[in-house]
Amino acid sequence: MASERIRAMVADSLVPGEDETDVLHMIDVLAHARAATAGRPVAPRDEDDAAKVLCLIFDMVKTAAYRETVTDLRQVYRGIDQDSDLQRQFRASFSPRLLSTPDVREAIRLGPDALFELPAGMGAR
Repeated sequence: MASERIRAMVADSLVPGEDETDVLHMIDVLAHARAATAGRPVAPRDEDDAAKVLCLIFDMVKTAAYRETVTDLRQVYRGIDQDSDLQRQFRASFSPRLLSTPDVREAIRLGPDALFELPAGMGAR
């Protein structure tokens, strides 16, 4: 599960109606998936990268449209902490590029529609 440092950042970044445990679970799922793709154990950098992709750590590379789309995406997965179907759906939404790009900043530049299979109605704005 996420480090105390990541937990503190998440607590400061939530939007109204978001549950901290859901967001931390999303970070955990993405961090583990990226590490597994690289064939290694999860490291603190994986958590940092997942938090950056999910707009929970500030990064100058993200556009306003990126932040808005990913914040909306986080809302789609409300309840993920307790719902194994949502966990599988979230994991299945990851693109190969999201999982394999070593520099997450490069992945972010591509936009959320290149990183996730977005639900209908979401995407480039």
